[in-house]
Amino acid sequence: TGAFLTYAALPLFFGSYYSFAASLLILPAAFYRRIGVEEAQLLSKLGKSYEDYRKRTGKLIPWIG
Repeated sequence: TGAFLTYAALPLFFGSYYSFAASLLILPAAFYRRIGVEEAQLLSKLGKSYEDYRKRTGKLIPWIG
């Protein structure tokens, strides 16, 4: 979540509004792809315990299930 906000805000910091608009389109897709890959690896390594954890927590913001 922090990395997403950082990457999304950097173009604004540098005053590039076009890059900011592009980051709002590209970053969510990139993060959800990465999350899917990571979850598959965690599920294969940790099994049922990770599946139980995943049911209780959200993908991008853990405390929002």
